[in-house]
Amino acid sequence: MTLVILTKVLFSVAITKDEAFGYPGSCPIWSPSTLTFLGTAQNTTSQVWFTGFNGIIGEVFYPSVDKAATVDWQFLVGDAAKSWVDEEKQDTTSQVNLNNTRSLSWNITNKAKNGKYQIQKTIFTDPNRNTLIQQVTFAALRGTLDNFKLYTLYHPAIGNDGKSTTGYNTSYNGIGMLIAKNSTNGMASALASSLNFKKGMISSGFVGHSDGWQDLKGGKIDNTMNWTYKSATNGNIAQMAMFDLSPYANQKSVTFNLVLGFGNNETNAKKVAAETLNDNVPNMLSTYNAQWNSYTNNLNNFGGTADTQYYVAAMALKAATDKTSGAMVAGLGNPWGNSNYSICNPLGIEMQGGYHLIWPRDLYKTASALIVAGDSATASKALDWLLTTMQQPDGHFLQNAFVDGTPYWTGIQMDETAFPIILAWKLGRNDSTTYTNHIKRAADYIVKNGPWTQQERWEENAGYSPGTIASEIAALVCAADIAKVNGDTTSQTNYLAKADYWQGMVENWTFTTSGSIGNGKYFQRIDDNGNPNDGHILNISNGGGSYDERSIVDSSFLELVRHGVKPGNNP
Repeated sequence: MTLVILTKVLFSVAITKDEAFGYPGSCPIWSPSTLTFLGTAQNTTSQVWFTGFNGIIGEVFYPSVDKAATVDWQFLVGDAAKSWVDEEKQDTTSQVNLNNTRSLSWNITNKAKNGKYQIQKTIFTDPNRNTLIQQVTFAALRGTLDNFKLYTLYHPAIGNDGKSTTGYNTSYNGIGMLIAKNSTNGMASALASSLNFKKGMISSGFVGHSDGWQDLKGGKIDNTMNWTYKSATNGNIAQMAMFDLSPYANQKSVTFNLVLGFGNNETNAKKVAAETLNDNVPNMLSTYNAQWNSYTNNLNNFGGTADTQYYVAAMALKAATDKTSGAMVAGLGNPWGNSNYSICNPLGIEMQGGYHLIWPRDLYKTASALIVAGDSATASKALDWLLTTMQQPDGHFLQNAFVDGTPYWTGIQMDETAFPIILAWKLGRNDSTTYTNHIKRAADYIVKNGPWTQQERWEENAGYSPGTIASEIAALVCAADIAKVNGDTTSQTNYLAKADYWQGMVENWTFTTSGSIGNGKYFQRIDDNGNPNDGHILNISNGGGSYDERSIVDSSFLELVRHGVKPGNNP
């Protein structure tokens, strides 16, 4: 911060240099997951996914659903007199609406809290290219456009890596562009606008030191764009450009298109950005909406009772699916709402992780929901990915992984080996190849290693968990059914016998009769040794603290009913 302040004092006039100062930038973080919109084209052509919060673009994913390419992208707005500068995500009140009730396109209206301006945006992706589109109308609510200065502030993290981005500006076929690329693999984005950037008012800088936000709002605030650095190399960077409003000075509003193109190199990113910018944007929106409409028209409408919330939920689950592999991420973002993880996080949760990974447990629940909604094809492709990419030679499934199968965390959670079996049974996948190569191996692993689990569904502690045991029992019953179809009566008998035994023992392992809650009789969340009345002190991982195991409870025991292990009226 001292460096920023000194620089602002020394350089109160515009400074143009080749390389920005402050390498490598502050410790990178992702944007929060309090999302109010998300989307992607409903096809396999466009490999771009977007999210949004507080009225702005958050994380954008490219080229797969697990690879974040941005942190956020927003406007900064100031007055011509340079007396104030607003940050869109902080200084406006946002209203979010569907552009089409059966499509993941969005209309955003951000009204300034000071009542001086308004930003309206329609957000979607080009269905034919790897580009994100914002149709923007910037309106003066007081005065005219010559009373304002408008900036775009873009924070890239190309290649799911906030530490290794290089940014600079260039032109392509006469279009000014901000280029950001991963310094290792060369994947790139190109930001272009139909409203010209003001000549010379473009800059790339290191976050927390020489970026545009620091220039306008950090250090010694003069509300003036003083820095126009040509590049910021191999760090946590942000890019800013001022729009040229002078041709519209006496108008109350201006409408333009912002395009963010992606490619496996700079050339491809520039090419698709320019093509989208020069194409018919309204037609692109119509096609985007029509493709989602076609998808929703084929879903189960439950006798006409399905409403907009249902369709948005189904589309959101479908949007979490990778278009090439079929893998389903747990979420398009990072965990726990307003929290945002960084490489500097004391828990060691790295920036590359977060919820844009694949957990078999989460995938099972998403796929199950889509089966109910009438989209078994997507669920079946997700199962194929689980079986061919996530299952290990001994039969168990990875805790979580990226789309390409690279493990992220390496714990073994028995429910995550159980759920793929149940999913296969739901989908009727009982062919001999699936059974022999995958289902039998997973079921045998459960028989050999269960019901004890290295980690329960909260991924923190080892022992006997009623929620995990419920999924194991259900999986063995499903595996027995599939074994029967394949004539493997020995395995069928073995699986059912083990399931019956565990069903009869689950209370002995996890139901305390000497607890301190209510009447003292309830299921624990986890028991380390299968004796729920011995009062062992357990240390909950991830800083959860140490407690008598009888005071560690959650609602996962309800899985016993959900999976049919116990009846709903069981006392």
